[in-house]
Amino acid sequence: MKHTVIIILLVIWVCAPCLEAQSQVEITLRAVEFFGLDDTTAAELYRESALSDGNTMFLGDLRRRLQEIKKSLEADPEIIFVNIDQVGIPRDFGDIKKGYYVTIDVVTEHNEAFRSLRTVPDGAVSLEGELKGLLNKYETACRKAEDSGIDEEDREGFYYYDDADVRLITARMKIVADSAFAHLSQVIMESSDETDRAAAATLIGAATDKQAAVRVLIEATRDPDAGVRNNAARVMIPITAYGVSTKAYEVPVDPFLAMIQLPTATDRNKAGLVLGHRVAGEPYLGQRIRQEIGELLVRMAESKQPNNYYTGRGLIRAVSGRDYSDHPDGWRAWLIE
Repeated sequence: MKHTVIIILLVIWVCAPCLEAQSQVEITLRAVEFFGLDDTTAAELYRESALSDGNTMFLGDLRRRLQEIKKSLEADPEIIFVNIDQVGIPRDFGDIKKGYYVTIDVVTEHNEAFRSLRTVPDGAVSLEGELKGLLNKYETACRKAEDSGIDEEDREGFYYYDDADVRLITARMKIVADSAFAHLSQVIMESSDETDRAAAATLIGAATDKQAAVRVLIEATRDPDAGVRNNAARVMIPITAYGVSTKAYEVPVDPFLAMIQLPTATDRNKAGLVLGHRVAGEPYLGQRIRQEIGELLVRMAESKQPNNYYTGRGLIRAVSGRDYSDHPDGWRAWLIE
């Protein structure tokens, strides 16, 4: 008990000044954008917040004002969920400028995709320690490879770096994912720990039976936790690409047409990339995508937030076969073709 108390005190002593210092960091606000809210209401909220694109301000002030916007939205009885994504870009990168990009997602009871999410599991099953350790080694090796300038690739339905350590660990992950498939599936479906569910989703993506993995991962894309959905959809990207190229199995479209309408930029980004691979393999799906989520894709393409606009423009390009580049009139014309 004594050691536990000391550890807690140390955490408070170290972290409190860090949080205070972080709040005093000066940032440039590049954009605050709303999804699921009409333009008039969004503009009014933005004006009342005294925020403005291009302003330089303290990070703590930005967070305080965003919380005020969130409280105002949550006071509306028709709004059932509000999510705020903040993306900090540390330096200029191509046409992306250094600064903070904020996306505020507003969900009403009419969002069928959100209402269809699974309930929070309450099972006691936990991810085995050996599996957690293996995933940690994989992620560490991938970060090291990336820092060394090695590009990420898709190989046989899984993310891969041409690096000796990554190759060795990935080979081990495939063996373990196959042997522990039932356990990983149970964790994803039943564990009350969202961290364990998210880790299990990444690990099961390495399994050699991709069709079986798809069935479990599709359920994980309906998880109530955004982190779990992110991991599940992330490993579905190379799985989908591999399925399209080999015709060995098929990834269903419906779950990702639903997921792209969920209230985080990572939902939109990952689901959009999966749909992009499906369209590349079966162009006839483009018409359905335009009809069901065309307006959303144009909204994403018009966004300044990188995850939104890269995915929106990329999927419009994949569906239409044309590059409208930075021309909103072209995106709008595509909707009514």
